Amino acid sequence: METTHLLARPAPRYEHSGHWYGSPQLGLSVELVAPAARASRPSASAERAPEPTARDARTFVVSAMTQVLEVLDRRRPVARVAELVVPHVVDQIIALQRIYEVAAAGAESAPSTAALRRVHIQMCGPGEAEFFGNYLRGERVLAFAGRVEHVSQRVRKTPGTEPYRRSKRTELRWRIRSIALG
Repeated sequence: METTHLLARPAPRYEHSGHWYGSPQLGLSVELVAPAARASRPSASAERAPEPTARDARTFVVSAMTQVLEVLDRRRPVARVAELVVPHVVDQIIALQRIYEVAAAGAESAPSTAALRRVHIQMCGPGEAEFFGNYLRGERVLAFAGRVEHVSQRVRKTPGTEPYRRSKRTELRWRIRSIALG
């Protein structure tokens, strides 16, 4: 079959009309613009680099979600993620761990381990972000989502440096506030 009468064109670009946190405020009203009046796409060097807080948040989420998946697979103890998440998320992880145990007990083959695949960050404010992504468990691709926040946490002293006294020094650190695993 010959298809000489077909013409393939690229799909039009989709641009969100709203304002997201961190994007520059242009001060332009939303209007329909004729194709000839559109500005050319900026070069890769002219595009803005991601904010340092967004990079820090993504780095934290990749590390934390890797550890959460390892806890669910029983490759790490639950105490390992206690400083990375708020207390009710620890309870949620323990409940999910029990569910995976029951499912693994009924399965004929050994359960497959989870491997992080993709993580995306959307900043909601200067100290909070939403994240989503997916991970592999065997042949299946499963999704996760959640929210992280920048909170002040007490910094522990290194053992053996001086007599034990409760530290009063604090630092801003990321913590997972909510999580949903598929």
